[in-house]
Amino acid sequence: MTHTGDAQESTLLQELVQLRTEFPVLDPHLFPALQQLAKFYFDEHRFNEARPLLNEALEIRIQALGETHFQVAESLCHLAALAAALHEHAEAINLLKQAERILSGYGDERREQLATVLNQLVESLFAESQYTEATDLAKRALELQGGNIHGATPEVTRTRNNLAALHVARGEYYLAARLLKLNVQVMKCDSKVSELAVSTALNNLAEVFRLQGQLKEAWHQAVKALWSRRRSLGRQHPMVAQSWANLAAIRFDEGKYAAAESLFRRALVPRPRIDPP
Repeated sequence: MTHTGDAQESTLLQELVQLRTEFPVLDPHLFPALQQLAKFYFDEHRFNEARPLLNEALEIRIQALGETHFQVAESLCHLAALAAALHEHAEAINLLKQAERILSGYGDERREQLATVLNQLVESLFAESQYTEATDLAKRALELQGGNIHGATPEVTRTRNNLAALHVARGEYYLAARLLKLNVQVMKCDSKVSELAVSTALNNLAEVFRLQGQLKEAWHQAVKALWSRRRSLGRQHPMVAQSWANLAAIRFDEGKYAAAESLFRRALVPRPRIDPP
């Protein structure tokens, strides 16, 4: 952890300790400090330190608001994200289904929040290879967002990406490519979307084309992803190395083994370690 991170953790811990001297256990005044410190640990990948804080935050919300409040669903989703980060997808699914039941009781009032929960649930179901249920829920998430597959909101983009992944899992590469192409088009038109995010979408599209055997189109998309990553991250970043490896895999599939070896060697050039921000 950097010195800045050390200082931030120390400040957050001091704030929480001070609040614990002023308020009793499970007092709502503790909630913001618990959430901030848990988020800090989550962002640092210190998941086991975040978990008790999020559990306590959930208990506070249940005591203050009741078990069926939409903010309780939000806390359940935070715990589910942590469980998924630890590859505890069965636990994440259980937590998200609790959140889904709570939000479903609100009808149209919380439809956008419910769509987000469903997308999160789809991703955990996908990780557990439960593709049929995941597909049904992804379609439901899209319906909650107006049912327009061409929508431009970030959550619709996420839904399209989830549906594309499910199509790939079933070998439906053509359908996946259509969705991923649409994602790339929408993301390029949105000034709020980073070039790095676009490069990831291009890489996903390139991989689907490669799996489909459309190697010329796969190469075209993978090259665009490479230059996008180089502009965003610089030549030495590991994600740039991954892009070189993606290009090598395409050349290998084409039977151009010498070119593939050259690209793999380029991917293996030693690079400095990149610490998370």
